[in-house]
Amino acid sequence: MLNGSIGVLCRFRKDEVAITADIEGMFHQFYVAEAYRDFLRFLWWKNDDVEQEIVEYRMKVHIFGATSSPGCANFGLKRAADDGESEFGSDVAKFIRRDFYVDDGITATPDSQSAISLINRSRRLCAKAGLRLHKFTSNSREVLASIPVEDRTSDLQAVDLNKVQLPLQRVLGIMWNIENDVFCFRMQIKDVPLTRRGMLSTVSSIYDPLCFVGPVLLEGKRIVQQLCKEGADWDDPVPNDLRYRWERWRNELQDIENLKINRCLHPVQFGTVQRKEIQHFSDASNVGYGQCSYIRLLNGEGKVWCSFLIGKSRVAPLKPMTIPRLELTAALVSARMSKYLRWQLDIANYEEYFWVDSKVVLGYLANDVRRFHVFVANRIQQINELTEPKGWYYVSSKDNPSDCASRGMKACQLTSESSWIRGPEFLWKSDLNLNDVNATPCTETDKQLINDEMKRSCSLQTRVFQREDLYVRRRWRRVQYLANEFWVRWRKEFVQSLQKRNKWQRRMPNIAVDDIVLLDDDHAPRSKWRLARVLDTYPCPDGIVRKVQLMLSERERDDKGKRISAPSILDRPICKLIVLLRASEEKALQIAEDVARDSSTGSHDDEPRSALTLD
Repeated sequence: MLNGSIGVLCRFRKDEVAITADIEGMFHQFYVAEAYRDFLRFLWWKNDDVEQEIVEYRMKVHIFGATSSPGCANFGLKRAADDGESEFGSDVAKFIRRDFYVDDGITATPDSQSAISLINRSRRLCAKAGLRLHKFTSNSREVLASIPVEDRTSDLQAVDLNKVQLPLQRVLGIMWNIENDVFCFRMQIKDVPLTRRGMLSTVSSIYDPLCFVGPVLLEGKRIVQQLCKEGADWDDPVPNDLRYRWERWRNELQDIENLKINRCLHPVQFGTVQRKEIQHFSDASNVGYGQCSYIRLLNGEGKVWCSFLIGKSRVAPLKPMTIPRLELTAALVSARMSKYLRWQLDIANYEEYFWVDSKVVLGYLANDVRRFHVFVANRIQQINELTEPKGWYYVSSKDNPSDCASRGMKACQLTSESSWIRGPEFLWKSDLNLNDVNATPCTETDKQLINDEMKRSCSLQTRVFQREDLYVRRRWRRVQYLANEFWVRWRKEFVQSLQKRNKWQRRMPNIAVDDIVLLDDDHAPRSKWRLARVLDTYPCPDGIVRKVQLMLSERERDDKGKRISAPSILDRPICKLIVLLRASEEKALQIAEDVARDSSTGSHDDEPRSALTLD
């Protein structure tokens, strides 16, 4: 129901003229159905007088803080967009539906006139639904001048638009320099205790949804991860070696304020875009793994512009993992990011390219015959479902900007001209020759790493083919694959069916009354399991007994062998019972003992006794 904040921010960067707005008291504009108002009851003094009695009230509108309020309010907002689409235009309805995060709306238009038209029609659509759009902001002074002063954001109401620079504004948590139309950071690091809790609080306080400063934050995440690895408690003091690393990293964070990122994905008056490409890079190391995505635009004059879209930077898992597997995991993150951008960007007719600096990963994706271990096979399958194998290319490590996401970088190194923000240099060339990029073949080491991940399975012996006989070789590999599949299925499905399995084939007799059983207890050793006698059975409709009533034996007795306490009666399923002696066997044993006793004594007057008693 709610739009994702990251997707809204990505669309906010598409065009030159940016607009932000807010819905006044959004939750309070939507009524709660009378049948559900009892869920919003509260106690308060009658007539707001603390001297009077406390009475019960019910809210008639949605309230701030309730989990249901954002979803219900956005449902009503989108319903208003659907109702007004035919009257006010599809672009207005799309703005209301797609570019609002709860009550904050942000969008971008190609020019000022379209922005003014969009604002006026959006205000009329919302007013018809009983909503008021206000707190408008824009990087265009022409747009701001067309908005009534009382409907602008508070920072712009007393500003002379012709003389004073436009102030900074927050857009969904990100600082936006309206005057220069760039995103920036204002670092206000609080003094917190040097503990695991305080460090995690500092790292989490830097809000960076698009991962502009992800490589810088990687070092802080690594320190917190190291504390977790060493088993440090939340409030334990930090070791001296980690304390030094943390203080150095924390002091360098102020340099992030020097970073400026263009809000718009293309420069002003770039012209008509003839070609659009999205370039995805991924990389991994023993420190971390990550990816970054760039949009590459070419206009009619052959000029190229490349902008950072979004990235991910994550620490490597604590469980040891080979570098090829980490590289494959990073490639999967890149493929998933491609799917997310296709869904969120609303850009049509663009091409996608995926770049990795690992020939092993390219070997994984190009192999469609051999089978890999589960970890590798699952990720290859997901990547192939999200992307085309022919869209993956090799790039050298020095030209791979995602190397910053996998190894981290200092805050002073992260500038607008760094490879992480600007992208690799070859993307800025008008003629991007992909054939030259992939010319480097796999080395023997790469081939060995690929073979290590392949499953060992029986296969037919192949002959040596001529180099020109490629078609026959492919056909023979296909036959080899089918033969291998046949033998695997024959071994797992047919051969195992030849083995006779007696379990579950013959029906066991039901547990009966007076059977002696042993009670299986998961929390006690076998020597402490209790004896019990079956008092009653509970047959199911099919006649099978699956639950019985038991009387437990007593370990302690008095001098006469009698129970000290009352017998314990309980119900248990038969899966927790082990039959030691059935009642029929006990009776036969009793008769045999009587016959043997009579034969030895010649007497038949004694009363028969049970072989095992629980009384």
